[in-house]
Amino acid sequence: MRTVALLSLLVAAALAHADLSIPVFRTRPLILHLEGTMAAERAAAARSGFTTVSFAVTGGEPHRQRWLGVEKVYPLGDYPRLGKDILDDLRMYDPTFFVMGPPDLVARFLDVQPATRVTLEALTSGGSRTFYLSRVDVAGDR
Repeated sequence: MRTVALLSLLVAAALAHADLSIPVFRTRPLILHLEGTMAAERAAAARSGFTTVSFAVTGGEPHRQRWLGVEKVYPLGDYPRLGKDILDDLRMYDPTFFVMGPPDLVARFLDVQPATRVTLEALTSGGSRTFYLSRVDVAGDR
């Protein structure tokens, strides 16, 4: 164990004197795409999708949640995880996400009625569970 620690210190010292840049590890921004049916309660959402996601609106009524029966989920871009795995990591939290974003998109999200099919996209963070809206499309609005 002592040998490993000494070797690590020697390598670190050698790199410090070399003209090498040490890469900074950063996580990629996660933009999550969700498609499904909005519901007033978890049981209704569970009947319409393979999993459920709950939302609370930042600055809104703290006990009022909205539910989505998720039929399709995936990260946009070259993200190294599957959408289902991302949601699995968050399933223990209630609410799953805290919705925020531009006032017009948040208002559009709040206007979605139960039993309505929607497509949502948002910049998300698993740590803070924020869901910063960038797209709210309601089926039939196009």
